[in-house]
Amino acid sequence: METTRLKDLEIGEEAEIIGYTPCNPAYRNKLLSLGLTKATRIKMIQKAPLGDPVEIEVRGFRLSLRKDEANVILLKKINGKTNEEQPPKDEMGKASGGPNTGSDQLAR
Repeated sequence: METTRLKDLEIGEEAEIIGYTPCNPAYRNKLLSLGLTKATRIKMIQKAPLGDPVEIEVRGFRLSLRKDEANVILLKKINGKTNEEQPPKDEMGKASGGPNTGSDQLAR
């Protein structure tokens, strides 16, 4: 599994938090209290012209982090696609083939 950091995400890319680098425990607790917990999905919204700070979307709200602060979060990219670009999933979590696959048509 390839890990990445927030600074490496492009605008619009999504990733999942997989861990943290060693850092001050108080700062790690601050990140956790902001909702940046393992297995949480984030989306890069925008970067300042020099890359500091970055704005991300997490759990339905937007959050700005300085580059040094964001550097402790380890991420796994999610197929390089946003939720809108991924195929819809059925109740079992499997990707459905879309409306014209024939699997959802009634037998005649």
